[in-house]
Amino acid sequence: MGQFVRILLILLVLWLLWRWLKRTLKRIRDRGPSTSLGTPDDTATEMAPCAYCGVHVPKQLGVNRAGKTYCSHAHDLAARSREPE
Repeated sequence: MGQFVRILLILLVLWLLWRWLKRTLKRIRDRGPSTSLGTPDDTATEMAPCAYCGVHVPKQLGVNRAGKTYCSHAHDLAARSREPE
């Protein structure tokens, strides 16, 4: 009698495991391919390199002068001091 109960318990565990695996695989299959990879983000901002040091900054935050973008006012002033008069 004890061996019969053990076999029933093993079969019950195997059946529950099979159902769980089947449900999990169905969820993964129904999700389909991920569309979030490789698509541009709506919050992405346009970047521009600093004309003085080359660091990329958002165009809206950079200092723009004479068609050039600088990462800070200090680099704008440094670039002005390097320019011939």
